[in-house]
Amino acid sequence: MKQIKNKKYRSLTGFTLIELLVVCTVLVLLLGIILGVFISAIRIQRHSLAVQQLINQASYATEYISRALRLAKEAPAGSTCIPAGTNYLTAGSSVTFLNLDENGDLVCKKFYLDLDSDRLKAEKDGVGGYNLFLTPEKVKVKHFNVLVLEEVEGVDTQPRVTIFFEMENSNVSPTAVIKIQTTVSQRDLNVAQ
Repeated sequence: MKQIKNKKYRSLTGFTLIELLVVCTVLVLLLGIILGVFISAIRIQRHSLAVQQLINQASYATEYISRALRLAKEAPAGSTCIPAGTNYLTAGSSVTFLNLDENGDLVCKKFYLDLDSDRLKAEKDGVGGYNLFLTPEKVKVKHFNVLVLEEVEGVDTQPRVTIFFEMENSNVSPTAVIKIQTTVSQRDLNVAQ
């Protein structure tokens, strides 16, 4: 009699092979779905961080360039940097202008797209001159355009400079891209007193 009870007990508490295979299949499917969602969330976060880095780099470059362009001075006669009587000189994807340095001397400054490295670059001539990149290596600048609207003769309007650039970070998939455009005007009026 004892043997019969044992057989009944085993058959009531045990699992069949088919039941175990069904449970394993369901668990593998659930694990696959959860893992897919997790991997997708990581990809979205990496792309978001790349876009945020582009926004930070674009903000820095825009502020740096805008601040320098606002302080541009009209070129005096005999200027070797830009033609006399002008505030800005554009050529291709660059802008050149005069600024005052720490000593109050006029110095030539230039912002341009370095085609060898696809990075924005700043140059300053004279004492304490520099030649530096405004963007890091992993951020590529695809376009840098500058449009200068000089003052109209006989009308006292400020020269305005519109800068546009497109940056991308191709270290993530899909590639993160940002386009920035801003217009700045000169801080000091070019008015004869």
